[in-house]
Amino acid sequence: MLKKCKKCGEALIDGPNQKRSAESDRFKVDISDIPVKVCPKGCSGFYWYWPDLGVEVLDMLNARSDNIARRKGFLRVRQLCKSCGQDLEEGSSHTFRFQERCHKGTIIEMAVSGPSLVCKRCNLYYLPAQTATWDAYYSELADVIGEALTRDLIAR
Repeated sequence: MLKKCKKCGEALIDGPNQKRSAESDRFKVDISDIPVKVCPKGCSGFYWYWPDLGVEVLDMLNARSDNIARRKGFLRVRQLCKSCGQDLEEGSSHTFRFQERCHKGTIIEMAVSGPSLVCKRCNLYYLPAQTATWDAYYSELADVIGEALTRDLIAR
């Protein structure tokens, strides 16, 4: 993370929170209230506020979230409704909202639109639980989130 402006060398100060978006064939991601640093002399550019910004945003997609299905099984993984325990079925595209207090203390919000699972009994929608570290669903979603965070934000 940079502490000084790349153009003039002046120490960076807090800037206005930013909103960034990115999309792929399957996902659309909107991230808002991203804290940034700016040059006090007015040089162009928005800088990452701290080095672990990407990790904190990706951590919103953890299993304890109400938006992520419950996973059961090891070899034959089942995706279950967190409300009633029923097996989930393929659903349509749905938008899920996440919020997390970040390093600065403000709340970053993220909206993820993409393929979902649905509980026919409860009419609740979920993102699938991650089945492996190489899970293609979450790999592609992480790429889209990464693109949203790195586009026009200076990290190095």
